[in-house]
This record gives sequence, structure tokens and C-alpha cells, in this order.
Amino acid sequence: MRVRFDQVTQIGTAVTNQSLHGLADQVDTNSLPGEEQQSFIVVFNGAGHARSGVVTLDIPLDPGDGAFQILDATGNP
Repeated sequence: MRVRFDQVTQIGTAVTNQSLHGLADQVDTNSLPGEEQQSFIVVFNGAGHARSGVVTLDIPLDPGDGAFQILDATGNP
């Protein structure tokens, strides 16, 4: 029974990850301010109700990556 539970968990995790990637791909970043070559971070609230708070994220950077800025959807730091 434990093996079956582990399989269901793995399948559920894979489906969730694929779905979130699909949703993130649908986010239109063309209208956002900034340079041509930029990366975006999309944050999902899976709680089922409105939330506020700080999101913590570790981003590995190489010394040659240069300067960066974190902006919200309206271009504000």
C-alpha cells in the first residue's frame, strides 16, 4: 500500500509541476518594463485564499552575471 501511495504522490507532483509551468508560460511579460534579455519569476498562491507576505527565493548568480534589479509588475523596485 505504501508503494501505491508513493506512486500517487509522484504522479500528483509531476502533474502539478507541469500545470504550473504551463500557467507560467501563459504570463505575458512583453508589456513589462526592462531590457530585452531578462528573466521573470512567477509566484503562485496555492493556499486557496488571498495571502500577503514575503516570498523568499535563493537565486544562484555567477560573478559575470552583472547588475540586476527586482521589480514588480508595474516596474517598481
